[in-house]
Amino acid sequence: MRSSELAFLADAIEAGRVRWPTQDVNLRALGVELDDLDDCQVLGNLSDLNASLPLVVWILRAIARERQIAEKIIAAVELVASGPRVVSGLREMAEAFREVIDRAQRRIIITGFALHNGRSVLRRLSERMQESPELEVLLCLDISRHPGDTSDEQSLVGRFSEKFRVNEWPGGRFPRLFYDPRSLSSDSSARSVLHAKVAAADHSCVLVSSANLTESAFNRNIEIGILCSLRNVAASVVEHIDSLIRTGMLLPVPL
Repeated sequence: MRSSELAFLADAIEAGRVRWPTQDVNLRALGVELDDLDDCQVLGNLSDLNASLPLVVWILRAIARERQIAEKIIAAVELVASGPRVVSGLREMAEAFREVIDRAQRRIIITGFALHNGRSVLRRLSERMQESPELEVLLCLDISRHPGDTSDEQSLVGRFSEKFRVNEWPGGRFPRLFYDPRSLSSDSSARSVLHAKVAAADHSCVLVSSANLTESAFNRNIEIGILCSLRNVAASVVEHIDSLIRTGMLLPVPL
């Protein structure tokens, strides 16, 4: 039973509209169906207690409150995917990414490993920045040192910045761009990559997925992720990325 049905049953018992212990036929008359074994076990255990009606009503309402919390959590977490799908009910990756961008009121944080055809992939982000001048946008992207490239870090960051400005950004004011300097270490054994794929809107929702910032990842590749609207989860993700910036683990890219 849903939380609303449990609460309704508690009210009906308290008001004398249904006798306790109750039978399935009495519940069906109220429009309540016992649709799984857990429901039957809950009511059976309550009957075996021989508890007073006030206690039965209190227990049912307590269970209803717990189920309501669980229902909110379930509703706040959606599975998203791109590429071929056999089962129904999955959100599209591109649609979920756009939802994050559109839900933001003050701040958007996006991290990614690969960015290709950014003029298309980031077009809606650029539009939101034009529509809302107060909207702050942070992009954290990976900058790689290719094998055999002995260029200094400043040169590599400069080339990446130029490519982003000229080839990837759709236009309008620029976001704040960050990178992990460890990825450009001259010591290959010390290098790392910024591999997280995250998009967060304020503290309201966060998309965590396997998808890079590419059209193929959003539309053709087999990718999967979670769109979560639990504020504590979104806030924790944002705080983690902010802390990497505050401590200098992620550095700004001049644009």
